[in-house]
Amino acid sequence: MEDQFLSLLSYVADYPDNGQVIINEKGEPTLKRISKKEGSPTLKALESTITQRLQERNILDILCNVEHWTQWTRHFGPLSGSTVSHIDGKTNLDGSH
Repeated sequence: MEDQFLSLLSYVADYPDNGQVIINEKGEPTLKRISKKEGSPTLKALESTITQRLQERNILDILCNVEHWTQWTRHFGPLSGSTVSHIDGKTNLDGSH
């Protein structure tokens, strides 16, 4: 297995167009961080249009809406074996009833 790894390592190290992999003095491969490419003008226009059209939302409002649609909080309850003295109705994520 080590021979396969070393042969693969030498292949990657000798690959002429590979500027992302560097092999140090110990023979350890290191991946370079890929630099961010400049976005195309159409991508910038799309981002601008989306930003203009979307309303700013509060994360709690989003979670409350999703709870209303899916009732995902029904999966959460007291730990097994815990006793609940009373349940005072459904409480929203923001603490309101």
